[in-house]
Amino acid sequence: MIMKERKHVVINFLIITQGYMRLLYFCEEFNPFSTKKSGIEKKVYSQIMSLREEMDVKVEYSVVPKNTLDRICFILPFIWSKRESNWKAKLMDSSINYRDFEYMYIRKPSLSLKFYSILHYIKKQNPSIKIMMEIPTYPNTNEYHGIKKIMVLKSVNCERKLRKVVDYILTYSRDKTIWGISCLNIANCVDYSSIAPREHYCPIKNTLRMTFVADFMYWHGADRLIQGIAQYKGNYDVILNIVGNGAEIENLKRLANNDSRIIFHGFKTSEEMNEIFNNTDIAIDSLGRHRSGITYNSTLKGKEYSARGIPVVSAVQTEFDYMPGYKYYLKVPADESVIVVDDIVKFFEKVLLDNNYETITTEIRSITENIFDFSKGFKKPIMETIIRGDK
Repeated sequence: MIMKERKHVVINFLIITQGYMRLLYFCEEFNPFSTKKSGIEKKVYSQIMSLREEMDVKVEYSVVPKNTLDRICFILPFIWSKRESNWKAKLMDSSINYRDFEYMYIRKPSLSLKFYSILHYIKKQNPSIKIMMEIPTYPNTNEYHGIKKIMVLKSVNCERKLRKVVDYILTYSRDKTIWGISCLNIANCVDYSSIAPREHYCPIKNTLRMTFVADFMYWHGADRLIQGIAQYKGNYDVILNIVGNGAEIENLKRLANNDSRIIFHGFKTSEEMNEIFNNTDIAIDSLGRHRSGITYNSTLKGKEYSARGIPVVSAVQTEFDYMPGYKYYLKVPADESVIVVDDIVKFFEKVLLDNNYETITTEIRSITENIFDFSKGFKKPIMETIIRGDK
């Protein structure tokens, strides 16, 4: 393929590139002009910039209303909620000429028949456009409770029709097809250049310092580790840093019962996080994904921990389970058993025994960057499998 010379015009966040292949990127819960970007917004930004290295990308986004009334309207089947009206305004009532695009990338949409009707409209405008839809978690029906269960019904009605308009499902799972649509298996990647590795790391004799970062929900399973620490009677001084808030945090505090070994930090800035990670021996990934019916999950936190050069403990199967010889990962049972802290201690001791602790950080980061950086685990499979047709 002969690549045309490309020119860039920078307008705040958005870059309009004159080039050879064009892609329309659409997502919810993203505002490129926000001064303080969430973790999801940073990830979306990295995806867009990674794709822009290979093609022209136009971005359309829809901010999801946070008010209770619109949440109720979205659940109801016969009216257009503000969220759905935003989709229509962005994708149907706008001046987008879909014949100008070869590809469309949709990240984690809220599925409903109204969203399907919008995709049907797009395909009618340009039957040859290839629509890619990213579904980060599959299945996710067990994540909805109470009245939100109605959203599952809305989603299922849409899922039955999607194969008529969607060409590829991009998923972090190992599924080959979802809803009758061919899957492209990608990794939940991070931008390694934006994540600082541990600095001046030095283990302390007979001390295990663990860090668990999340917006804590029941499926993170932090309660299993808190109970494990309460039962631990070994010779190590064990410390667990719990960083972040979330719906489950008050339950976790009650369970910890003022145990001095468990430190609740709440929200921390990037600089404060660097200091915590510099003094972390083991990072904790999700311990309760089985509670929401997930057996395999390409977790973002696991990649962030690895980018910092820290060994990881997880109860859900991840890419690390398919990396023969990778010694910086411990898989614990995916059930309701209490986490055996002594198993983590032994894992930590083995990591130190097999390595010079001064090189652990560098080795972990080096190995995982070649798999989980956006250029490797996200952009490469998209370009090779979908756009260049290399199967």
